[in-house]
Amino acid sequence: MMDKLIKRLDELNFVIGLYFGFVSLILWLGYFTSDDMHRPLILYTALTFLIFSGFMIWVKGIVE
Repeated sequence: MMDKLIKRLDELNFVIGLYFGFVSLILWLGYFTSDDMHRPLILYTALTFLIFSGFMIWVKGIVE
């Protein structure tokens, strides 16, 4: 299982998907924990990043 994960880290789309997933998580946490970040735009951006992250991780299966 670890070999498969290391192999996936060589794929740019997987790394981009992980990056946007982490950014989405940070935005979600900020939205729910900080009064300064409690704005609808933060929530919509986090949701968009999460969808894009899932697409980037999933897209490799379509191409092959």
